[in-house]
Amino acid sequence: MSFNEPFKDDLEHDAGLQDQYSDFPNFEKLSRKIEASLSTVNGLLSSEIRPSLQKHEKLDKTTPTYSENAQKIADSLRGTVTKCVDTFKQINAATSDLNEYLRQCESEHADPDALAYLRQKESILISSTKNALHLFQRQQRKVVTLEKSLIAALAAAIDEGVAPLAHSQAQGQQQQPGDAQIQITYEPINAEELEQQLLLIQEREREIHRIAQDTQEINDIYLNLQDIVQEQQFQIDTIEDNILSYHGDVQGAAGELRRAERYQRRSGGRMLCCLFILLGVFGSVILVMVVF
Repeated sequence: MSFNEPFKDDLEHDAGLQDQYSDFPNFEKLSRKIEASLSTVNGLLSSEIRPSLQKHEKLDKTTPTYSENAQKIADSLRGTVTKCVDTFKQINAATSDLNEYLRQCESEHADPDALAYLRQKESILISSTKNALHLFQRQQRKVVTLEKSLIAALAAAIDEGVAPLAHSQAQGQQQQPGDAQIQITYEPINAEELEQQLLLIQEREREIHRIAQDTQEINDIYLNLQDIVQEQQFQIDTIEDNILSYHGDVQGAAGELRRAERYQRRSGGRMLCCLFILLGVFGSVILVMVVF
């Protein structure tokens, strides 16, 4: 036997299972939907969210343009983060439907080998979803950090606009006559600009609150996936028990057949021996009759 033969047997076995996989069209439809949604999420994380956050990390917070540039980044991230959360909700719904479909198949006593294969495929999809969730949660925390830094920058801008005049007046009172100190007087922020800054702070606070709600929804999705994994493990154990029971019944039946075959051979041997004895007795009787 060549080295490639076991590998070839595995390929043939997997090909046979994939043929069985096509016998479950709803599973195929739902699994492809999950795979497509995961591809969308991973694309958003790698090509949009991560580069934007890296761009923010490179900004110099001491420059006057920091707030403006950071706000642009935060605004661009808002729609992307929302799209990721919505896509995760779709994945969660499809995964729940997939699990429900497999439970229905199990209740209808479908092929145990095929169901074990489908459960394995489901497990891979759930694992991929959990990995994407972990990555998204890390990015979410960075987005919250970005929003908080914007609030701090806006608050600092307001303080610098209102406080400098009083600061300069205090400096004037402390200055002694004849000193050649140069006073720098800052123009206080006007009411319109102050209102605008306060509105921006409120907007950022609302965004942080929305992200907190999204985080709770993501946690709920993760818990739902954990429940499915636990149920899935129970179902796999049940399928394996059924397979073992089936193989045990087959082996038991094969043993009974072998015992019956051995009994039949022994019985056949005894019958043949009896036949020879009868023939011997019958021949002896005939011989005696001929002689006498």
